[in-house]
Amino acid sequence: MLKTYLDVKSGYSFFQSTLKVNDIITLAKQNNIQALGLCDVNGMYGMMEFYKQCQKVNIKPIVGMEVKVICDDENSYSLLLLAKNSFGYKNLNRITDLVSKSGKDFSLSYEHLLDYKEGLILIIPVLRSYIGKLLIEDNVELLSMFIEKYQSDFPYLYFGLDYDLAYDWTPFRLLSKKFNLKRIALPYINSHGLLDEEALRVLKAIKEGSQLDSTRDILIGYFDKIIDAESYYTYDEIDNLNEIVHSINVNIESKELQFVSYEKITNIKSDEYLRALCHKGLEKRLLGKVTKEYIERLNHELDVIIEMGFADYFLVVYDYVLFAKKEGMLVGPGRGSAAGSLVSYVLGITDVDPLKYGLMFERFLNKERVSMPDIDVDFPDNQRHEVIKHIQNKYGYDHVAHVITYQTFGARMSLRDTAKALGVELSNVDQLMKKFPSFDQYSSLKEFYQKYDQVKRAIDEDPLYQRVYEIALKIEGLPRQTSLHAAGIVISNEPLKEVIPIHHVDDYTIATQYDMNYIEDCGLLKMDILGLRNLTIITDCLKDINKYFQVDLNVSNISLNEELVFNLINKGKTMGIFQLESPGMNRAIQTVNANSFEDIVAIIALYRPGPMQFIDLYAKRKAGLEEVIYLHPILEPILKYTYGIIIYQEQIMQILTNMAGFSLGRADIIRRAISKKEDKTINSLRSEFIEGCRINKIDFKTASEVFALIERFADYGFNRAHSVSYAMISYIMAYIKAFYPCIFYANILTSLVGISYVGGSSKFMQYILEAKDSNIKLLPPSINKSDFNFKVLDEHHIVFSLVNIKGVNQNLVNNILTEREKGEFDDIFDFIVRMYPYGISEENFLSLINAGCFDEFKINRSTLRKNLIPIMQYGDLFADITIIEESMVEKPVINFVKEDMVETLQKEYEVLGIFLSGIPLENERDKLTNKGYQRIVDLEVKDRVRVFLVLAIQSVRVFKTKKNQMMCHLTCYDETGFIDVTVFPSLYQSVSPLLKKQNYIKIDANTQIYNGKFSLVASRILPYELGEELNEKNDVN
Repeated sequence: MLKTYLDVKSGYSFFQSTLKVNDIITLAKQNNIQALGLCDVNGMYGMMEFYKQCQKVNIKPIVGMEVKVICDDENSYSLLLLAKNSFGYKNLNRITDLVSKSGKDFSLSYEHLLDYKEGLILIIPVLRSYIGKLLIEDNVELLSMFIEKYQSDFPYLYFGLDYDLAYDWTPFRLLSKKFNLKRIALPYINSHGLLDEEALRVLKAIKEGSQLDSTRDILIGYFDKIIDAESYYTYDEIDNLNEIVHSINVNIESKELQFVSYEKITNIKSDEYLRALCHKGLEKRLLGKVTKEYIERLNHELDVIIEMGFADYFLVVYDYVLFAKKEGMLVGPGRGSAAGSLVSYVLGITDVDPLKYGLMFERFLNKERVSMPDIDVDFPDNQRHEVIKHIQNKYGYDHVAHVITYQTFGARMSLRDTAKALGVELSNVDQLMKKFPSFDQYSSLKEFYQKYDQVKRAIDEDPLYQRVYEIALKIEGLPRQTSLHAAGIVISNEPLKEVIPIHHVDDYTIATQYDMNYIEDCGLLKMDILGLRNLTIITDCLKDINKYFQVDLNVSNISLNEELVFNLINKGKTMGIFQLESPGMNRAIQTVNANSFEDIVAIIALYRPGPMQFIDLYAKRKAGLEEVIYLHPILEPILKYTYGIIIYQEQIMQILTNMAGFSLGRADIIRRAISKKEDKTINSLRSEFIEGCRINKIDFKTASEVFALIERFADYGFNRAHSVSYAMISYIMAYIKAFYPCIFYANILTSLVGISYVGGSSKFMQYILEAKDSNIKLLPPSINKSDFNFKVLDEHHIVFSLVNIKGVNQNLVNNILTEREKGEFDDIFDFIVRMYPYGISEENFLSLINAGCFDEFKINRSTLRKNLIPIMQYGDLFADITIIEESMVEKPVINFVKEDMVETLQKEYEVLGIFLSGIPLENERDKLTNKGYQRIVDLEVKDRVRVFLVLAIQSVRVFKTKKNQMMCHLTCYDETGFIDVTVFPSLYQSVSPLLKKQNYIKIDANTQIYNGKFSLVASRILPYELGEELNEKNDVN
C-alpha cells in the first residue's frame, strides 16, 4: 500500500468528487497514509481546512492545485502544481487570482506558468496531459519537443503515472529512460469507492444541466483500488514520490497580522494618530468636561490597543464610520462587546458611553486573553455597499475582499437535483418533495428517512426513488456553489493574492477562497460591515418627519425617559420595533411593566432560552413583591439595578474582581471557563476565588455561596454592551412610533417590499390592524397619490404602494410616475390615452383596477372590469400620439353594472395579498352574530371558555408530536384581529384537507391561556362558504 497520495480531489473541485475534507482525512487514517496532497481543480478553496486537519492527525499535508495549461495544439491539459516552500504557496495564490478571473474552466498560458514557477513542483499526469495524447498518436517528434521544452524551463518536473490496470506503461517507461524523466506513482483519488461512480456521473449531469449519461468516460479513483501498488509501480516511481514529499517544507498559516497600515495614508505613526484622535474625541463627547475617570480609562484602553498592535484596526474602522456619517448615513449605536470600549465611543464608532452604562473594555479586548478585536458595525442595509466601495477606493480593490461562503447540497436539494439528473419527471419530483415536512428545515436526508413515515414509504415503494435516495446520500453536504458572507470583509496591507487564494466574483469584487473559519489562520482579520434593515427604516422615518413636520430629529439626543414611549410598549404595540415585536417579547415587557431604558436592556438580555425563567423573578422584585437579598454588601452596587439577579457577563466580571481581587482581564477568562461547566476546572477556580475572598476578609461560607451563584448564572449571562446597544435601536423605533405613528407605519410597511407582494407577508395584516387601533388607516392604492413606497397622506391615512400590486412591474410604475409629473390623471380615459403608448397590457390594467387604483374616478370596479376591452381599444387609437388628437375621438359609453362586492374583495386580495376595502367576513357579520358566532375582539380572556367563531386561515404550521402523530397550529383572523388555534392529532386527521391558507372555517373551540398567551384549542372544525345559509351555532357541535 502506498503511504503517499498527491492527486486527491475534494468536493471543492465542484461536481468532480464525492469526498468532503473530513472523508479524505478519515480514509487516509484508515489506510495509514503518511503524506497527502490536495490538488483541487482551479482552486484551493478547501486547502486551509485540509491543512489543519492533516496536522491534527500527523499526516503531512501537501499543498497543491490542478490547473489546465494551453499546449501546442491550443487545447488545454491538466497539470498539478505543488508548493515546495512558502514562496511556492504564494505563487499558487497568484495563480488562483488568474484562474478565477475567467471562471473555473480557465486555462493558463505557458507564459503564465513560467511567470509563477518559482517554488513550485510541476507534475504532469501523463494520461490527462498533452503527452498522453501524443503517446496515443505515436507522435515522437512533438513528444520530444514538448518534453525538452518543459525540462529546460522547470527544475522540479515529474511525470505522474495513474493507477490504471488496463493501461500498459511500458512504452512510456522506455521513453522516460531516453529523456531521463522522473516518474512518480500518482493514483487519482476522488471517491470513497466504486459505488460512487453513479454519484460522480450525477454530479457531472447536475453541473452540465443535463441528464445522466452512463456511456461517457468518467474519472474515478479511490484508496481501496490501490491494492498492489508495490508491484504496479517501480521502485524509482515510489522513491521519486517520497523525494517530492521530503523536499516540501511549507507552512501556509501565518501568525503575523496582515492588516493594512494606516500610517501609509496619514504619514503619522498610527499609535500617535490614534491617541490624538481619541483625546480630541473625548473632549468633544464630554463637551470639554473631562474627568480623571475618563482620562484614566481612555489611557488604559489605548495602552492595551497599541501594545497588542491594533491601532491600525481602530483607525480603519474609524475611517469608514466617519465616511458613512459624512454621507448622511445612520450608523448603529454599537454591536457586541465593542460597545464596551471608550476608544470606540470617542472615535464615534459606537454611540454608547461605556462608563455611563457600566461596560467593560476587558470583555472586548484583553491582554490576558490574546484574540483579535471584533468591531461589528451596522449600517442601513441599502447603503452598506457604499461603505464597502469607499474601503475599496481607499485601500485598493486588490487589498479588500469579501469573505466567501459555500452553499452545500442540502437534503432536499441533493434529492431534487439527483432526481432531475436521472430523468425523473418534474411533477413526480415535486410530489416526492411534498413528503418532506416544510417545518423541518434542518434534518439530514437520512434523518428525514428515519423520522417521517411518509418519506420512508415513498422511497421504499419505488425502486427509482430508492436509487435517487442512495445517490443523493453520497452528494449531500458537498459544496455546490460559492456565495458571499453577509457582512464579512478582509483588508490586507499587501495585495490579497500575495496572502490568500483569491476568488473573483465579478470585475469589481473579489472574495477569499477560505471561509470565515480559516481567515485568521492567514493573518487576516474579518471585519463585519452589516446591513441592518431597521436603520434603513429609521433613516426613512427621519426624512419623512422632516418632510411632513419640518422637524430635524436627531435620534442621538432624544430623551430615554419618555412616558409616551413606555406607555406604547406596555400596551403591547410593539409590532415593527426592533427586538421587541415577537409575542413572547411582548408578554415579557408587560410582565415586567417596562418603564425605564434599563428595563428594555434587561428584557433583551433575559428573553432567551435559559434566562427567560428569571423574567417573572425580575418583575416581582421590581414591583416590590419579593425581597432582594444580597449575599454580601459588595454585591449590592453591582446587582442593584437588576434586583439581585445576575443578568450580564459584566456583572460576573465585577463580582470576581471586587470580591476576589482578580484583574478584569483574568475575571473575563474565569467567566468563560466557568460557563464551559468542566468540573475539574471549576473546582480549581472555586478554590482560587475562595482564596482571593479570604485575602479580602470575606468568609468561606459567603465566598462559597457567591461562587455557587456565579456558577448558576454563568451560562445565562448576556453581553451587556450588546444589550445596551440594541436597546437603543429599540427605543429609537419606539420613540418614532409613539410620536410620529403614521410615518412609522408607512415606513415599516415599505420595509416589507420585495416579498413578491407585501400582503403575502404574515406580518402585514398584523401591522395594519395595529395601525387601525391607533386610528391610522391603510387605503387602497391610488393612481394619482400612490408612489413606489407606502405613502403618508395625513396623520391618519397611508396609501398603498403601486409597486406592490401583483401584476404591476417596476417599469410600469416608473412610467406612471413619469406621466403624473405632467399632471394628475383626470379620469380613466385620460389614464389609458397617456399610458397606452408605454405598452400597458390588459393584465396590467386589470391588476390596477382590481387593486382599487381608479376608485377616485367614481366608477366601481365591477363596471371597469366589464368595460375593460372598449377602454383599452380607445387607448389603442392613441398608440401613436402624433397621428390623432384626443378631442377628435368620442369616448366609449360606459356600461355601468352593480358592484359585486364579494368578487371585488376577492380580486383585491389576489393582487394585494390583503383585504383593504373590507374583509368578506365583515359583510357577513350581522348574519354570523345573529347565529351566535363571536368576533375575536369580543372573546373574554379567560381559560377554558367554549366559543364559536367563523375565521379565515392566515397560516398553517404542521408538525409531529413526540408520539409521531401529526397536528398543527393555525393563525386565523376575522375583521377584528388575529388568534392562534391549536389542532390536536385526534381532530387534525379528519380536518386536515380544510386547513389551507385563506380557507374559511367554522370552529367550536375552548380558550386557553398558556405561558401568558391567549389562544384557542379546536374541538370541531367545519368548512364555511361566504354567503352560505347558517343554522344555529350548534351546527358545529
